[in-house]
Amino acid sequence: ISTAGHAYFTLKDPHSQIKCVMFARSTGLNILENGRSVTSHGRMSFYETSGSLDLLVNIIISEGSGPLAMEFEKLKYNLDNEGLFEQSRKRHLPKFPRTIGLITSPSGSVIHDVTTVLNRRYPVVKVILMPSMVQGKEAAPDVIRSIKILNNETKADVIIIARGGGSLEDLSAFNEESLARAIYTSRIPIISGIGHETDFTIADFVADVRAPTPSAAAELATPDRSALTSEILSKIDHINRVMINQMSDLHYKIERAKSTLEYRVPDVASYIIRVDEVASRLGTGTDHLLLSLNQKIASLHKQIDTLNPISTLQRGYAVIQKRGTSKVLSETKQFVHGDEIDIAILDGTIEAIVGNSRS
Repeated sequence: ISTAGHAYFTLKDPHSQIKCVMFARSTGLNILENGRSVTSHGRMSFYETSGSLDLLVNIIISEGSGPLAMEFEKLKYNLDNEGLFEQSRKRHLPKFPRTIGLITSPSGSVIHDVTTVLNRRYPVVKVILMPSMVQGKEAAPDVIRSIKILNNETKADVIIIARGGGSLEDLSAFNEESLARAIYTSRIPIISGIGHETDFTIADFVADVRAPTPSAAAELATPDRSALTSEILSKIDHINRVMINQMSDLHYKIERAKSTLEYRVPDVASYIIRVDEVASRLGTGTDHLLLSLNQKIASLHKQIDTLNPISTLQRGYAVIQKRGTSKVLSETKQFVHGDEIDIAILDGTIEAIVGNSRS
């Protein structure tokens, strides 16, 4: 075996021998050893450089495994190369399935095993039983029919294909290429729970998930009720603790705000007293101001009365104005002979003409 993982060996029998090449990851590479009797499958290749004829082996099995084993390995090899086993294309199972389609024999113990697990782990799930043959020539077509019905006529979230253990011949229906392609094209994820833990079929390799037993398939398809209950209780406890912490924090903030308000709000009663004192002082000041103003007004009244011409006239005096003007004549030099004048006395006006004047 080379560092790249390819094997170069010779197959021989009592009469002849042939050089062989087996590339890395080919089926059966791990059983190669000197002196071991094997059955191989491959194609002839002519290597021009050395002029040799080699057998390019793609499958090799131990001698005595039988034709079914060889057919199994051939189909496995072809489908693997075609990409049907590719892990990246396989779908994830729903975390909380509402409906499970169960394809199995109606008469075997598988139904009891699967439903017992489902009732224990996740009793709310609905099971659609698709009774199918699981052994014999009609088994593969029957399982294919059930897969199509579940895909086209139901709302199944996941499909379980299950049967008990058996020989390679008993499980041959699950090594049919037609069934492998039906599993591959299913739009609903499929779990294969076929045989015992040591049994492998083509259906196992194509299925989205392979379970070692039917009961294990039921466990893989559903969440555990007790685990869910524990998780829910844990989350409730976490929520309660978060709420208690938040309420404690809010209570602290309220108390701090209350303390701040009590410290900063002024003493209203003292302010009321101060307002009353200011109002009292204002009242006293206003009284003094009004008294002073009244005294000033009285003094002004006296002054006005003194200056009032009527008061002067009442004392026997007269006001002389040149007619047609508002000019008051108070000196003799203002009087011109012949000017017309008006002499205002208390009860009227006397019209006169200036004669001779003397000072």
